Amino acid sequence: MPFNSVGTAKPQGAAELAEREGISEEEWRAQNLPATKLEFRWRYTNKAIHLYERRLRSLAAFNVGPAVQAWVRSRLEWVRDNRFYEMPDGVIVLTIDPEGEVDIQQEPLRATPSFANAPGTLWTAKDSCVHAEQDISHAADTLVRDLCKTLGFELGEASLEGEDAEQFRVSDEFGVIAHEAQNGPITQKLVECFDKLWTLDR
Repeated sequence: MPFNSVGTAKPQGAAELAEREGISEEEWRAQNLPATKLEFRWRYTNKAIHLYERRLRSLAAFNVGPAVQAWVRSRLEWVRDNRFYEMPDGVIVLTIDPEGEVDIQQEPLRATPSFANAPGTLWTAKDSCVHAEQDISHAADTLVRDLCKTLGFELGEASLEGEDAEQFRVSDEFGVIAHEAQNGPITQKLVECFDKLWTLDR
């Protein structure tokens, strides 16, 4: 059950938590733990984790249940209070495995990659319509989705193609990265708004 060397005491085990909820341990694990090991890379600057609450909420989309989410929150708070002074700007690397083992490391910020080498979700845009090529699950993607709604862009259900189609990638580590050759007004507006908000949105 969720435990690592960072922070305070180990929480209750899966069997005890399942018993308290009146379900089997197998059912509890299926509802609260991922099937495979997950890794998340979250940027932080000036000792503040970008999109903090969004990132915690986004864990549910990866089958990380409330008990593990609470454990992750407590670990992140401990890291923030005890380690960020050593590296005030960087990347949180959070891993969660099917047994609920949680590990949190810090890495220095990497140089922003080109579009071709950037991680994250591919988005396309054209004629005030925007489409995500994957399910919108990560925190940065949910912010872009909300910005699209606020700015009056339609969220399309299919890829947008053509000579004037725009492309960009979105990740929790690098934000919005525009395609060098398929850039345009929609992408630029989203970049402008995203860069203003992702350090403020908690």
